[in-house]
Amino acid sequence: MTNVAAAAAEGPTQKPESFRLQGILYSPAGSVAVINGKSVRVGERIGEGSVMTITRVGVTIVVGDRTNALTLEKTLRGPSQSFPTP
Repeated sequence: MTNVAAAAAEGPTQKPESFRLQGILYSPAGSVAVINGKSVRVGERIGEGSVMTITRVGVTIVVGDRTNALTLEKTLRGPSQSFPTP
């Protein structure tokens, strides 16, 4: 059997699942990340992956033998803007 025939017999190739980190609520007592629109904590599953760590700037997800390190696209730092006093 050729490689092409063997691949066809196995079925369609699955595209790796993609994860989009949209936000992090960080707390030493327990952080929450928003990934693909879903709130998750360490130890919870998202799709085929398991959330391993949540830090102030990123999340680590393990899918099978792959480790995915996600970071926020844009972070806000510094004091919030305030309105001038009249």
